[in-house]
Amino acid sequence: MATPNKHINTAKSPTRLVLTTLYAAFAIGTVQAAIPTTERSVLDALYANTGGSSWSINTGWETNANECTWYGIECDVAGDHVTEISVAGNNLSGILPDISALTALVNFDVGENHLHGSIPALTALVNLQFIEAEDNQLSGPIPSLSGLTALQSLDIQNNTLSGNAPDLSSLNSLIGFVIGGNRLTGPVPAPPPVPVNKLSAVLCANFFDPPSNPESATDQYWDGASVSDSWYDGCTRAPVVDATPVLVPLFAPLSTLLLISLLGVAGGLAVRYRTVGFNSSDTR
Repeated sequence: MATPNKHINTAKSPTRLVLTTLYAAFAIGTVQAAIPTTERSVLDALYANTGGSSWSINTGWETNANECTWYGIECDVAGDHVTEISVAGNNLSGILPDISALTALVNFDVGENHLHGSIPALTALVNLQFIEAEDNQLSGPIPSLSGLTALQSLDIQNNTLSGNAPDLSSLNSLIGFVIGGNRLTGPVPAPPPVPVNKLSAVLCANFFDPPSNPESATDQYWDGASVSDSWYDGCTRAPVVDATPVLVPLFAPLSTLLLISLLGVAGGLAVRYRTVGFNSSDTR
């Protein structure tokens, strides 16, 4: 078991917090310079798509010419590229835009907001180290993480993501993998190329297939990386949806018409009988 890492639980990794703090301190000395128009377009779309005018804090956004001074934005030392978007818990509401133009992005933190829709494509962001999008209403599959060799932490817990877990085979820098509280199905992913005692993971609650009996090497790896004794703690099987067609409603209109027809025939016979009987009485 990965005992040294058990204290991490679902909170942010201490390593992530230290690195982010150091990075922010380093970026304070950013000089003023224009970022590429493609990167500015991403920021504009993020503001427009997620109700920027209603954010809790939006200082500088769309008003200051230097994007690197906007709230939650950090740039490289030269001020040429956006390296951080950190707007967690800031009342963002809406759909995330395409962020693939932010090729220098290191930290993307939009957790604890009101975002819905899918997580945008990430494979172009080869410098990305931290992805934080927990506690939203994001849906759809987890996008491919292929080629993100710098990625250290992925926290997307407590959304409504579905489909299978992503391929982790290229994530050789991963130290935090938190995907619990979603609707993921299928087998647990094959382990990343990271020693088990270097990784802290939360895989459940989800609808993953249960561990094999006896446990496979993959199950044993995730037991060791998990903040719980068993990686499957909190997981359940996906609910079974009864797909048996209900035939009665399909025939209800036909049955109703048949009943009406029979009643009509019966009514007609009754009227005819009364008419015949009345005529017979008159004859007598």
